[in-house]
Amino acid sequence: KKFIKEYGKICEKKVLECNEIKGVFNSIKKLSKKYHLYVNSLTPIKSLRKIIKKRGLYKYFKGIFGAGRSKSENLRKIIHIEKISYSQLLFIGDNYQDFKISEDYNVNFIGIANKNGGLKRKNLKYILKDCSGLCRNIESINSQLK
Repeated sequence: KKFIKEYGKICEKKVLECNEIKGVFNSIKKLSKKYHLYVNSLTPIKSLRKIIKKRGLYKYFKGIFGAGRSKSENLRKIIHIEKISYSQLLFIGDNYQDFKISEDYNVNFIGIANKNGGLKRKNLKYILKDCSGLCRNIESINSQLK
């Protein structure tokens, strides 16, 4: 148990040392004025909250869901809280598992590509190299849904 706790501290420190994905802070700030934003992660919740607070993003999220439940369970919880259908939700993710969950639940998806996530342009309608074009893509999805 001691080793798991120490490993968690090391991971948390390394995540905080990572550079922010280009455009993420401004996108979250702007989107939070118009939409309810949630974090759906497999990171332990205590570490996740600490990381989000230290990055100055905590106040922009209506809910933060971490390890303890699967991403699918977290997604169902968000749907329940918001009282919306899956097709009204937008999932922004950086790996194939995120895409697969969105596909399984018929949720709109925007992928943020990275080296390890396994996202490929051929299986996604919306894939971005960073978050600088995120707001524009969300508006595009919204206009198609109306």
